Amino acid sequence: MKLNIKLECSEPIYNSTVVVYVGLDKNLLAKELNEEYPENCFLYPDWCDAFHVSLPNTQKHYIWMETYNPLDSNDIATLAHELIHYSMAVLNSAGIPVDKDHDEALTHLFHYTFNKLLLKLGEANAG
Repeated sequence: MKLNIKLECSEPIYNSTVVVYVGLDKNLLAKELNEEYPENCFLYPDWCDAFHVSLPNTQKHYIWMETYNPLDSNDIATLAHELIHYSMAVLNSAGIPVDKDHDEALTHLFHYTFNKLLLKLGEANAG
C-alpha cells in the first residue's frame, strides 16, 4: 500500500511544528508554501526523494518524502535524516548551539518527534 498523506507534529518545548508530506506531489507542497509565504519562491529539484524546509522567522518546518514504507530501513533512515535537519533548525532558531555541550537538547527533540511521527505513520499505514 502506497501512502499519500500529510501529517503534522508539534512539540511543546520550542513550540515548533513539522508538517510531513509522504507520497504527495512535491509541487503541492511548493504551491501551499508559496501561497502561505509569497515572499519566498519554493521550487524543488526532480532528483531528490526527500527534503526539509525551514521557514525563517517562523516555527514551521516541512518535510517531503517520495515514499514511506515502515518495513523499509532506507525510508526509516530517510525520515530520521530529515528530522535531524528539522531538529537542528529548531535549536538554531532558539539560540541553542548544536555541539558536544548541548547534544541532549538535539537528541531529546529528535527522539520526541521521531517517535510521534513513527506512531502516526504506523497508524496511517495500518488504515
